Amino acid sequence: MKIGAPIVQNDGDYGNFKSVYQEFCLQNESGGAFYQPNVFFAYESCGLGFRKGGEILDNYSKFVSHIIV
Repeated sequence: MKIGAPIVQNDGDYGNFKSVYQEFCLQNESGGAFYQPNVFFAYESCGLGFRKGGEILDNYSKFVSHIIV
């Protein structure tokens, strides 16, 4: 693999626009799915959510419901 070469890429619905490159960040992986934690804000933090998808989390990623006990 060439240094600086894309590891994964997705043209998606915006392939005709200028490219955006992001630094690689190791994701949480479980059972072949990748997860990203999110915090929702409405003037202050008010909710925690998780997105589940492939190596590239996009508009087709799913919201994972959860409960903190």
